[in-house]
Amino acid sequence: MKLEERPIQDTDLCSQQSVQADNCSVNNDHDGTSHSTDMDNFEKAQKKTLNVYDYELNKKNKTLNKLMNEIENSKNDLKSLENKVGHFGVRNVNKHDEKARITRQALRKSKAHVRGLTKIIEKLQNVKEENKQLAVEKEILKKELDMLNEKKLIIDSAENKKLNAQKSASYYKMKAKKLHQQIKSGESPNIDKVKHILVGKNQELHNLQVQVEMLTEELNEKHCTKNLDGSYTDNVRLCVIELAALEVATEKISPAIEVVSRHIFRREIGKSDLPNSTSVQTIVNEGHYLAKAFIAAKLDTVGSWGLNRDGTTRKKKKIVDTSITLESGDVISLGFTHVAHENARTIHDVTKKHITELAQLKSETSSSEEQMKNTVSEYVPIPQHTPIRNDMCQLQTPSRTINTSVSNDFITDSLSKLAFTMCDRASNEKLADKLLDQWRDEVLNQCDDDQKQSVLHFHCMAHVLLGFHKYACVDLKSLESTIFKESGRLGRDALPQFKFWTKKETYVERVARTVSDTFGPVGDHYGLRDRWEAYCSRKRIKSLIGSYRDNRFNSLFQTAAEVVLHAEDIMDVMDTVTKPNQKLVSVQADLKCDIIKVMLQCFGLLYIKVTGPYWNLVTMGEVPYLLLYTHIQDLASFLKQCSSTPETLLNPEGHWKSDDTSDLYAVPHHKRLAQKLFVVAQSTEGILHQTIKTVTAAMLRTVEKQLVDFLPGGKYSKAPSKADLERTSFSHSTNLGCEHHFGDLDSSQKRRPNASMHHHTTVQLLKRNRKSLIHWLSDMPSNKKEEIMKKARKGGRVLREQNMNAEKEVEMEINRSMIEEKGNPQKRRKTNGLSEIANDPEEDYDCITNKLPVINEFSDNEYIAVAYQDQWYPGCVLKSSGPEAIVKFMAPCRRQGYFIWPVREDIQSVKKDFVLKRGFLPDCVNSGRQWYFKEHDEIDSLFRQYQNKFF
Repeated sequence: MKLEERPIQDTDLCSQQSVQADNCSVNNDHDGTSHSTDMDNFEKAQKKTLNVYDYELNKKNKTLNKLMNEIENSKNDLKSLENKVGHFGVRNVNKHDEKARITRQALRKSKAHVRGLTKIIEKLQNVKEENKQLAVEKEILKKELDMLNEKKLIIDSAENKKLNAQKSASYYKMKAKKLHQQIKSGESPNIDKVKHILVGKNQELHNLQVQVEMLTEELNEKHCTKNLDGSYTDNVRLCVIELAALEVATEKISPAIEVVSRHIFRREIGKSDLPNSTSVQTIVNEGHYLAKAFIAAKLDTVGSWGLNRDGTTRKKKKIVDTSITLESGDVISLGFTHVAHENARTIHDVTKKHITELAQLKSETSSSEEQMKNTVSEYVPIPQHTPIRNDMCQLQTPSRTINTSVSNDFITDSLSKLAFTMCDRASNEKLADKLLDQWRDEVLNQCDDDQKQSVLHFHCMAHVLLGFHKYACVDLKSLESTIFKESGRLGRDALPQFKFWTKKETYVERVARTVSDTFGPVGDHYGLRDRWEAYCSRKRIKSLIGSYRDNRFNSLFQTAAEVVLHAEDIMDVMDTVTKPNQKLVSVQADLKCDIIKVMLQCFGLLYIKVTGPYWNLVTMGEVPYLLLYTHIQDLASFLKQCSSTPETLLNPEGHWKSDDTSDLYAVPHHKRLAQKLFVVAQSTEGILHQTIKTVTAAMLRTVEKQLVDFLPGGKYSKAPSKADLERTSFSHSTNLGCEHHFGDLDSSQKRRPNASMHHHTTVQLLKRNRKSLIHWLSDMPSNKKEEIMKKARKGGRVLREQNMNAEKEVEMEINRSMIEEKGNPQKRRKTNGLSEIANDPEEDYDCITNKLPVINEFSDNEYIAVAYQDQWYPGCVLKSSGPEAIVKFMAPCRRQGYFIWPVREDIQSVKKDFVLKRGFLPDCVNSGRQWYFKEHDEIDSLFRQYQNKFF
């Protein structure tokens, strides 16, 4: 405390000195100024002195508080030390050390015991492994023993036969010896008779020897996999083709044959005796040829047939599927075709190409005598002016010897027997039908009038359900807007966390999709499928909630009915979730809203009364296409009545066809769904009637637009003629056959993502026609079968080359379209209202070449910019040799002018003609992870001029 008093005294002394100095200054000023001025100065000096005292006092108080806190902390530390001294006395420390020593001894013993047990466990594991190996060896030895026993039995039987033969030979020798003795002695009892028996026995023995040799050769042929010339036998080829049809992977076919031979026939086949993966692929291509030849033969024998077409997009690729419907009702795919543009001309050219290809195959597989009379050597005729085939593709296609008369006759005969086409209602498909009619008229121009029957153009009736979905959701959206103005936000939209979420779909679509994802069989990891299955098992109820993407035609209506059925159970399951995610919160909020549940009920009722029976009508195949008009007209009347009187839909009895005798009304689980759907609450009855009016009016508009041909005044609105009905009686009402083919394509692309479209087509053809193809080949005479198998070796290779060239041409066509889109922008600048005048090409060439660098030779480690068709790329020269250089290229980033070195090095050989700029250095940015080129704009402008001129 004394140390703290001294600064205070010093401070007071300083303060007194300052006060005296102020007094002195006041006295001095008093001599020279007036009395009022002196008083003011004195008051200021007093205030100043008072402020100084206050400051010093506050400062000392803070110091005092700080010291008091330190004293308090020191006391606490002192008490804690005293307590520690009392706790850790000498006696207690000795006890603690003794306990620690005992604990360490026990720990060492435990570790030793554990090590011993570990060794015992390792020994036991080794013994188990040895036992397993011994068991495996025992099984192997047992199998070998069984094989040896079988061989022993075979050897014993052979030895017995040999011994019997020896005994028989000895017996006959003795008998012959006796006969010789009798002959010598003059005795001849029945010599002629014995000679005759001997000749018969010799002949019988000779026949048996021939039969044994034939059986031996047949057995060797069955086990032989190669011919004398080294090629694989037809049996091996058909086995490979049938395994490929069963979607066995190409590299697994030979091992599969080896395993089957080992375990079924107990015969080992070496790898050298079976085809490798490349040979297997070649044989599979032969299967493509055989399948097409089989289809051509089937098409040639039918009385009438139908043409099915459909298009889709998979992984940004436009694909067209062409199929034929035979009189038996079978839909056979002709393969998938990758196209650049899915327009009418392309679709027609694809159809024309398939029919021409079948005609060529038919001519090749015809009898050899007809080929000798009419064969000429020429290239395969390919449709022109199409992105599928062009002159380049034609030049690259190998030449084939075909029978032109048979080919032309086949095309004429096939087109004359064409009864109908089936496709969707897209405008390009309708225009393709017109082009097909024109081509058919040109081909049949020289034919009789009996062969010029018109082709009926049918459209898929299942796609009408998509129209129901689309039109109903559009009108329902406007109804939701009206309800929003009256009642506010509904369902999850009323929750604050979903306030800014976009709402493109209707409430019904959203609930059907989210509930299916949450409780359906193919939901994501945010769902509750495991809890839902456990709940249904405990309650002993069958879950009807399926995948929203299973039946895309009727998914909305069917899923809405299933959600209404399980709504209460779904809420019970969701109440067990303590921390729900955003999707579960959304589903729960939507199902709690009565208005949304009423909308779901409306769509569920339409599933039971309209869309479900309609789906059964068009897929059961009991009603021919030309006789659907009565059902469609009844459906339009029913929808019209529901739009004016919504109570009609709430009648649980019957559906739109009052006199229906078929089983159309029996939608799956009708009784369970009807128990929930036909229960109407009074509080929401008005909204239900309003929703029914809106949705049925939209569906009626769909019928009037898409099914106008079946309504009064349409071309299919009356009873058809007997001839048309007979020609099209085998037609389907939908184009679902092509949809199933695209499902096969999805499966094939998932198994083989890098395979070509030709391979996917081959698998599809063999998969769908496996049994029929093998039966067709087995019924052939052996010489004809051998001949067609030989033709398949060359024909399979030719078909693959044609299809691969077509794939390349499609890619070139897409690339040309890209360049045209980039080089010909839609809008061009105009100067003074006049279009720009094209420059002279020679001047453009000189202008561009003057801007390019003059390169005599490259320098190592210099940066250059190289032009490619799509873009320019910078790179560093690694090595140069005259006009060429080895360049390591950089990869562009999202930001313009920024590049990086890719993880996988991109090293290419570059000629000096493609170099845009040289002699520049990039700037290192982002800690060396990116590189920026200041010359980017200049190089980009030069590249655009270079591209327009040379590319």
